[in-house]
Amino acid sequence: MNRARWMGALALTAALATACGEDTTVNPPPLPPQISHGPHWVKMVDRSGRQVGLPSNDVWDVLVTTAGKVWMGTSGGIAVFPDPSTTVRETAFDQNQGLTNPKVRRLVEMDGKIFAATWGGGVSVYDLAGGTWSSIREADGLSSDLVNEIEVDGDTLWFVTQAGADVYVPGTGAFADHYDQDRGVLTALLSDVAIANTPRGRELLFVPKVEFQLQPDEVDQFGATLLRGATRIPMTLVNSGIPELNLHRVFYDPDDDVYYIGTATSGIAVLDMAASRWTTITTTDGLPSNEVYTVTKVAGVLWAATQGGIAWRRPNGRWQGYSRSGGLMEDRVRRVYSDNGQRLWVCYIEGGAGRVNPASVN
Repeated sequence: MNRARWMGALALTAALATACGEDTTVNPPPLPPQISHGPHWVKMVDRSGRQVGLPSNDVWDVLVTTAGKVWMGTSGGIAVFPDPSTTVRETAFDQNQGLTNPKVRRLVEMDGKIFAATWGGGVSVYDLAGGTWSSIREADGLSSDLVNEIEVDGDTLWFVTQAGADVYVPGTGAFADHYDQDRGVLTALLSDVAIANTPRGRELLFVPKVEFQLQPDEVDQFGATLLRGATRIPMTLVNSGIPELNLHRVFYDPDDDVYYIGTATSGIAVLDMAASRWTTITTTDGLPSNEVYTVTKVAGVLWAATQGGIAWRRPNGRWQGYSRSGGLMEDRVRRVYSDNGQRLWVCYIEGGAGRVNPASVN
């Protein structure tokens, strides 16, 4: 059959199928789950060439201050915006404007000061009233100038470093305590600490960031440590169900009485101390990626930031993910943060920062 006859036969077949009521239309695949994206903050310049956006698109943290200003910590410094909707910055800070190091990991406000955890410069401290910078370094008693995290515990701050965790009192400007191997912590290579008031009492959970390959004689020397009063519970790859030792941020949920920990390759590690059990939440449960950076709770709903987007836990326990195809500006999200129940901030890896509406999920 030549081409003309073949095309004619095909057209006749389609016409007969239509006449017989058969629909041959191929429907497009359904859209992935969508979420509404609001303002987007990026590194940008105005028409004169003056930089007016972020100093770097690699964003680690967002902080909305009590005055309503927005501080964004990046790998290139800090940008300050006058309100939660303005994307043109008010001012910026790097090592030439007071920061000890431009690689800012975390921002916390307390006692009229902004505390910035830096990777290599210790903790930089900005006095909001005086507009001046100072610093807390190894020479001042900090365990290491490589600071991964800052946690708030009442009127104290915990500085989590590569050489232990330090308890600092802003009101006195002094350290109240230090936690490392001498205090029972299994390893001082720490990424975060959870300070939790649980049904079992006050617990301190120290989670490690061990990125190198362990030798056979080292597997029982590194791990997470839980301290509860005089009780010490080390958790290694040998004596517990901990899925791995390269862990990110830990979040204690008092409603579930469990610890949620982001991991480098194992999804969300869930530690249930009441049941003495470790479990994991992975892509098979709906996460966009098994590399999870942070978990937080917004208006009673758990959210996770992952290498493949963000996700929330549905009432049925399944997780629903959102990526670039579902409304995000980028796939890789390092942190989710909320300053109220309606605003969910996302810190993108090399994608700036943005805000999504948690009520828009489907």
